[in-house]
Amino acid sequence: MQLIPYLSFNGNCREALTFYAELFGGTVGSFSPWDAQLIENIPEATVEHIMHGDININGFMIAGSDQFGDMYSPAGNVSLMMDMDDLSEAQAKFSALAEGGQIMMPFAETFWADGYGFCTDRFGIMWQINCTGSKTM
Repeated sequence: MQLIPYLSFNGNCREALTFYAELFGGTVGSFSPWDAQLIENIPEATVEHIMHGDININGFMIAGSDQFGDMYSPAGNVSLMMDMDDLSEAQAKFSALAEGGQIMMPFAETFWADGYGFCTDRFGIMWQINCTGSKTM
């Protein structure tokens, strides 16, 4: 059994998943466009939009698709957390994710980690970047 986060995007699935793969040193799996017959029932959709896409980051898959109308809802109760070993790398990843997005908790030392930050990226996905480092939880 494998748990696979499946993210919803508002027309920028390919851009977002490609960005995440590049940022975290992963690989792009596949991008399947919306089928022409399905598009007939979704006025906002085009063949440029992604019905299913996936990436692999260190053996861990993240998938997603472009959603429209009532199908789309920005993330609100789920965030992705990356736990990293290197503090400067964690800070750099957080900064890249936060650029053009919204920072809820700036990257800084906490009682549980040498560095932690919480943000929503420019694609509407919430991220937590954690570097436990010398601290134990």
